[in-house]
Parts: sequence; C-alpha cells; structure tokens
Amino acid sequence: MSLISDSLRRRLQRKERKLQPLVGYRYYIASEDVDITRLLDWFFRVKPQRMAQQLPSVFAEADVQEFIRGACMTKLADGSRAIEIHALERDEEVIAIFAGVADDHRFSTMFNTYTLSRKAKFSPGLTLMRHVIHHLYDYKLLVCPDYEPIFDSFIPLSVRGRFAVGAQMMKPAEAERVTGFKVGGISPFGQRRPVKTVIEQSALAHEEFYVNGGQRGLQVRLSQSDVRDTLKAVATDVIA
Repeated sequence: MSLISDSLRRRLQRKERKLQPLVGYRYYIASEDVDITRLLDWFFRVKPQRMAQQLPSVFAEADVQEFIRGACMTKLADGSRAIEIHALERDEEVIAIFAGVADDHRFSTMFNTYTLSRKAKFSPGLTLMRHVIHHLYDYKLLVCPDYEPIFDSFIPLSVRGRFAVGAQMMKPAEAERVTGFKVGGISPFGQRRPVKTVIEQSALAHEEFYVNGGQRGLQVRLSQSDVRDTLKAVATDVIA
C-alpha cells in the first residue's frame, strides 16, 4: 500500500496555488485531434531536453513517434483514446502532460514530461499526477490495495538484443557463490568455475584494461591482449 501523505498533499496544493493565477490555467484531458497533435508536438520537442546525461531519446525515432501518435488518435468504443493525454496548461504554455492507458482498475503511464520554464519549480508533474488520480478514481489518497507481482519482460529483436536478454545481473549471493569473490571485488580471473567473458567492442580501442583484482578496492592494470587471450574473451556490442 502506498499513500500520499497529508504533508505532501498540502505542499502540492500550495505549489499549485502559485500556478492557478496564470491566465487560462487548467487541467484537462485532450479529446480533440488538434489538441492531441499540439501536445504531442510539444512533448517530442521537450522530452529529449529532459533526458539525463545526454542519453539518446527513443522518442526522437520516427517509428516511435508514429506509433504514439496513432495510439493517441485511436478512439475506443466509449469515445476515449487508446492512450489518453492529461495536461496542465495556461493560455500560451503547456506546463505538464501525463499520457497513459486507463481502465476501471488502473492507470498505466506511457510517457510524461513537464515544462522547461521557471514554472517547473512548482512541481507541475506531481500536481498533474494528483489531478489524474482524482479524476479517474476520486481518491483522496493514492492507494493500491492489492499486491501484484512485478516483473520485467525482455524480448530480443536483434543479434545484440538476443545477447543482452541473457546478460542479466546476478544476485549478490549467487555471484559470490559462483565466483568465490565478494561483491565489489569480483575478478574475471581465478573464479571457482569458468565463466564466459564478454568485452564491449568499443573497449578494444584501449591498449590496457583495469579489472578487479579479487578484493574490494584492488584494481589491476593489464594489457588488452593478455586479458583477451587468458580469458578467451569474446568482443561484441554490449552497450545498447
């Protein structure tokens, strides 16, 4: 069970009061094609600038944009859209959007972002989320009364994907049992049982590698050729 505390709710209400005097300030669900198009145009322009650490934005890809636009435009039997867009706006500015798939039981967020302007300091994303919850379920508290198992699905669609789908992080206890080393100092050398070693292709641009030396805080510098030859390592594209 997860709750929005009284203090957080009051804090969000205080912040929204800073937004409410803005001309044309409103919360609404985009129902007209022209509004959906306008909000998506804004989202595809702003979201890449919100991506941390200069990560590539999947939303910049033409196929992804086409899929999202198609889903947001698709009308269901009850007149709603396959993906609903909830928005906070003023007359001349989109402040935040939350887009997702809703039914009688849950609202699953597909994508969201908020303004790059100074109004971001008023937590418009959280304010909008509170509006979405109250609109859909009329909750005074954000409550999830039932527990559901959470899992990740990995579907390989390429050679790199087929490799990556099997390259998942071991649990610490399992890693220590298999390798004989403590987590934080696991070395590719001297493990209890042979484990296939894979090197990121781009790392081959370096003549020397630093690897764990078998205990925490100990790093060993070795030539690339020694690492590859000793471990019989395979080089491939690991970083997506």
